Amino acid sequence: MKLDVGISRRVRASTLFLIFRAGRSGSPLGSRCTSPSTYLEGLGIANAASLARYCRWHRVNLHPRDIVGYQGIAFAVEGVLDYQLEGSGLRLARLGAGGQARYLEIPGNAMADRMVVLAEIAPLDITTPPPATIYHGGESFLLELSGMATVLVTGNVPGRAPGPCTLWRYRAAGGRFLQIEAWPDGVRMLEGASVHQSMIEIRPATLETKNA
Repeated sequence: MKLDVGISRRVRASTLFLIFRAGRSGSPLGSRCTSPSTYLEGLGIANAASLARYCRWHRVNLHPRDIVGYQGIAFAVEGVLDYQLEGSGLRLARLGAGGQARYLEIPGNAMADRMVVLAEIAPLDITTPPPATIYHGGESFLLELSGMATVLVTGNVPGRAPGPCTLWRYRAAGGRFLQIEAWPDGVRMLEGASVHQSMIEIRPATLETKNA
């Protein structure tokens, strides 16, 4: 794969160097590469569009008070849930605005072009552990991820506290998702779908706001 030479006309060379330097210090791929160009090729970055996507989502680290724009609503990040499962994990940011709440999955893949947006729903009439297939809303949801998780909480997430929970993540056609969480004090469920990253706008809080 040849790196698009036009990429240098769209971004500053310092940006490329910082990505390369960070990668060399933290990954086997970086240690094998001798230049920013070869490192970017190894990441799958071949043109300006893929570089922009990488820079936008790589190591997204949402904090309380950051703003997430979605469907014309400016949601504030109230807290972040970090589910640590054996061999994997996922992170959800709780978003709130005018009594509405959403949960945005923070992508673990820097090149992902879709993100999962969930909302809490009333628990379905099923017991835990749930079956491998759940029929809900006219769709068949298939089990995609499950296990005991240790959950870390940053900020304020109502109904969630740091500690253990058992998680089941399901997926249906059309990028729909169902998440079931068994906590010591009860079961909670989330439902939603994946959306293209262009539908999400992230505006970090200012340093002064974070330290206020």
